[in-house]
Amino acid sequence: MSMSGPMARPVELPARTRPGRKPMPDAVVAGQDRRRGQNRESQRRYRDRRNEKLDAIEKVNTELRADRNNQESARRKAEEQLQKSESARRAAEAQVEELQRQVDSLQNQVNSLRLQPLHAAQSPRGASNSSPADRADSGARFDTSEDFLEKDFTTQYKSVSEPCGFCTDVNNCACIAAKQPPSAPQAGGCDDCLANPLQAAACRRMAALAETPSPRSMGAESRIPCSEFLGRANERGLMSRLQELEPARLNPRHLEGGRWETSETEAANALTLLQASKPARKFTF
Repeated sequence: MSMSGPMARPVELPARTRPGRKPMPDAVVAGQDRRRGQNRESQRRYRDRRNEKLDAIEKVNTELRADRNNQESARRKAEEQLQKSESARRAAEAQVEELQRQVDSLQNQVNSLRLQPLHAAQSPRGASNSSPADRADSGARFDTSEDFLEKDFTTQYKSVSEPCGFCTDVNNCACIAAKQPPSAPQAGGCDDCLANPLQAAACRRMAALAETPSPRSMGAESRIPCSEFLGRANERGLMSRLQELEPARLNPRHLEGGRWETSETEAANALTLLQASKPARKFTF
């Protein structure tokens, strides 16, 4: 018996699929694979850009930290410099105050030296001509008697030109004969010293060293006056240190009119010795 119909040929049953899933065609699978590849490539490029950005930010951060460290170091150096400047300013102010005190002291000395000749020349009328030692002795033997306390007004209000009343004429006057001769001009009384008080004070200090000239200074050696020597000393800033000179270093000699002179060689040696000892300060007239 021949078989014909649907059951006449073998039939293959397809494999049973898993529940909830459907087999996808090859075209769909190929499309999904392409999208997955694109996503992976996009993620890779994103990670690369992010890493590059992080590297740039890290580089900028490193540069900023280096700049901050440099600024901090510069700030510390500036603070140290400021402290040094403040210390130097305080030291300079103290030095200025000390110099001001020295200038005031020197000015007082100059004023007192300028007033000394006036006090010596302008003695009060009717005053005694006794020496300081005599006045000291008389003060020690102070007399409290009425005769001692009595004041003599005989010559108190009498002018210099008024005669004493006991002289017949000028040629027969005991007052004129007893009058003391005018004193010789003192050192520091020249025109240059009167114009410069500091030079006058230095001239008086140097004239105090003047004694009898030694045999070695009386020869034919060239000599310079006091004004030229003091001018050289002022140019080198040594006016305030002339009192440090010893008499043997300069050996000045008195002249007429209150001036004095010294050997040019001794003057140069004295100025060189003062300048080599320590720095000096120059006075401005």
